[in-house]
Amino acid sequence: MLKLDKNKLQDFLKAIEEEYQIQLPVKKADQTDFCNFEDTLKPNKGLEIDLNTRLSVKSPKSYLFPRSESYLEFKKDNERLDFKLKELTGKANLIFGIRNCDQESFKILDKVFLQEPVDQLYKRRRNSTITVVARCLEQSETCFCQLFEIEPAGSETGADLYYYNYNDGLYFTAGSDQGELILSDYSQYFKSVEPEIEKKLNQEANQFNGKITADSDNPLMQNKPELLYDNKEAIFNSDIWQELANRCLECGICTYLCPTCHCYDIQDYSADQSGERYRCWDSCLFSNFTEMAHGDNPREETYQRLRQRFFHKLVYFPEEQEESLACVGCGRCLGSCPVNIDITEVLALAGGVIND
Repeated sequence: MLKLDKNKLQDFLKAIEEEYQIQLPVKKADQTDFCNFEDTLKPNKGLEIDLNTRLSVKSPKSYLFPRSESYLEFKKDNERLDFKLKELTGKANLIFGIRNCDQESFKILDKVFLQEPVDQLYKRRRNSTITVVARCLEQSETCFCQLFEIEPAGSETGADLYYYNYNDGLYFTAGSDQGELILSDYSQYFKSVEPEIEKKLNQEANQFNGKITADSDNPLMQNKPELLYDNKEAIFNSDIWQELANRCLECGICTYLCPTCHCYDIQDYSADQSGERYRCWDSCLFSNFTEMAHGDNPREETYQRLRQRFFHKLVYFPEEQEESLACVGCGRCLGSCPVNIDITEVLALAGGVIND
């Protein structure tokens, strides 16, 4: 374990910025989101690095799966149509300060985009991205990651570096060879840690990981994610979906903020003899998401689309991906839905269906 004094953080980031494009949590107007480090160095931006907020408003998935991405150029020359695939240029990404729930969400996106046929757009970004995880020692009121067997203070989630944010320092350990290399190449910014401090931090992490369990008093932890999977036929045909649909505005904010939602659309933008093909995020809650070219729509009703969203996360995805659930319990859907529909309420209602 190595310590980076917080008053040396900016110098460290400036140094590694020569090698990486850095994104990290930044606060502006009481809202924390990921932002380019270089923008925090511009006084007129009013941005402040925020390593204390446990959950950014938006997830960092856009660095691997952008909200919109032009990837193909085409041009017509007489009777010939030429195509050119856009290259990914620039430095490798380094996402600093993500939490273990978001790091776990990358594994779920990997299952979607890196299975055959491999999504090359995702793969090239994934292969050029370094992740640095901030290990949680406190819980936000909307967090329930341990419901999905994620250890918020753990160090086995596949990140390249992990750190504790403790008092005046950030205490780092490597999670990969690339992480070891960063600690080694920039060793002038780090110093050794006294054994008793390292022992204390590891003890706090173990205690915190064990503190929030499925049988705790936290109401978010009372639900069982496997409930839908184990009772899918009864819950699929229950009235809870229409009850929820009566409230749902179909705004799609839950799908856009969710770190594991990955629906997208592909469109062409063309003018005269040339154009570009791009893809952009879509949402299974939108009424035209499953509309066919001939006009039919297998999920015309809101309750059908709402049911599909939760069944995909808790039933269909684990059926296809060796029991892996497509939720990491980050809690963004709890805080963002304007009518307070979220996965914990769905599980609670589903539990009522089974117990009736």
